[in-house]
Amino acid sequence: MQDQGTGSCCEDAGRDEIELVEAAILNCVLVDDGHLWSREDLQREFDGNELHFADALDGLKRAGLITLGEETVSPSRAARRMDELAF
Repeated sequence: MQDQGTGSCCEDAGRDEIELVEAAILNCVLVDDGHLWSREDLQREFDGNELHFADALDGLKRAGLITLGEETVSPSRAARRMDELAF
């Protein structure tokens, strides 16, 4: 079933891009467990739209999947556990 929201096609495309960035960020911080990512280093990995990157970080934080320090990004305990259970 298609979402009947009030957003335009452009807004939906932007949301899809943000979700891709969210998935990529989460993958980075989970794959290299033990490495403390700085926001700057992580953003450098994604040579894309800074606004999408900021929105993606915010979305992951609100979902409880990452922990944001003043300058660092790390997976939450919940995200680590989900990753352990994934097959």
